[in-house]
Amino acid sequence: MNPRAVRVDSAAVRLRSPYDREILRLALPALGALAAEPLYVLADTAIVGHLGRPQIAALGLAGTILSGAFTIFNFLTYGTDGAHAAAVRMVAWSVGVGAAFAVVLLPLGRWIPRALTGDHAVIHDAELIWPLFALMQPLAGAVFALDGILIGASDTAFLMWSMLASSCLVFIPIALLSLAFGWGIVGVWSGLVALIAARLVFLRTRFAGRRWAVIGWD
Repeated sequence: MNPRAVRVDSAAVRLRSPYDREILRLALPALGALAAEPLYVLADTAIVGHLGRPQIAALGLAGTILSGAFTIFNFLTYGTDGAHAAAVRMVAWSVGVGAAFAVVLLPLGRWIPRALTGDHAVIHDAELIWPLFALMQPLAGAVFALDGILIGASDTAFLMWSMLASSCLVFIPIALLSLAFGWGIVGVWSGLVALIAARLVFLRTRFAGRRWAVIGWD
């Protein structure tokens, strides 16, 4: 027997696995879900960019703080082990942390923007969207907790399609209407809040049905 042929056959066996198809089934929708978020952020930025430089700067200011809050919510989701009771508790914790953020951030709307910029136009626009930014935190906490639960259950296909539906059917239409009717950055940020609310409806419905608890490896 040719030793080289044996080595090639062994390598082929190692490169193939019965789990390959399952990995692709879970990974490709996860990639789609991850790609959907940058796409709606890109759409958000493009639309606000047409409003003016102060508006795009105010969006970046609020987005920086929002990214920090989302990091906290993502950290909380790491504790979810997939059991329904623990998952419910994790959602409750995330909503509680989001509510605490809202209570802390709401009265700081006049101070945090001034700490980050000296441009009066940017500060003005940041103050306009600040109440929406602060009050959306409990909703965001619930959404990110449910994201973590469904990712842990490998329910990535649902996450992808629900994110795309929320972005295409809710956020983008509101953002475009804001541009067309002059609603400004408040209108665009209202679209972002509506996106979070729509995602919460999708994820809460999925979570209540408990189908997520049986999604995953066979």
